[in-house]
Amino acid sequence: MSYGSNGSVIGPDNVPTTSVASGVWSLGEIAEAVRDDIWPAPPPPSQYEYIASTTFDGSTSTHTFSAIPQTFNSLKIVLNVKSSSDTFVPSIQVNGDTSSNYYSVSMFTYSGTFYESENLAGSSIKGGFAVPIANTAMIAEATFANYSNTSVVSPVQLQWGCCSGTDQPSMFTQGVLRNSTAAITSITMLGDYGASYPLASGSTLALFGYKDA
Repeated sequence: MSYGSNGSVIGPDNVPTTSVASGVWSLGEIAEAVRDDIWPAPPPPSQYEYIASTTFDGSTSTHTFSAIPQTFNSLKIVLNVKSSSDTFVPSIQVNGDTSSNYYSVSMFTYSGTFYESENLAGSSIKGGFAVPIANTAMIAEATFANYSNTSVVSPVQLQWGCCSGTDQPSMFTQGVLRNSTAAITSITMLGDYGASYPLASGSTLALFGYKDA
């Protein structure tokens, strides 16, 4: 194989071509890039990275993620559970704050009826005013955008849903602002108003972090 004066493996001098559309490589340019290990790598996929999780043993409905890394752009917690009681509603407290610092607007359906409400001084990010269905699987997700930025109030979005074969589906979505600009370093998931309604053994709670590509 012969090389041109600039080391190209195809033809003599291989300069960026003007005969093709902008951003399109010639065969010579591709060959040089592969040889010199400068072929542009594809951007990494945009996805959430696993941080931590817990599996409930049937004795509690509360768990805290502490010392959360500050290296992500946003956080997400995913709750996949079944409760033995219809009084369990997923609720969240940030940085151990139990004061009335959570402001929310909610929309939800329950037994075929649509509701909306707002709460201007909540003691937690409270996942609903209607309750889930007892002994029915539920999935809940909460996203914490811009959680490490101490210059702005970070928004939180919470949603959950559940359904059984005999009841109407129940769905809830909520947007929340917390009255604090402190970076989020811990997140506690608990039952409604902190009450302990044990989740069925095998229920899981996981924490993920998201980095922009």
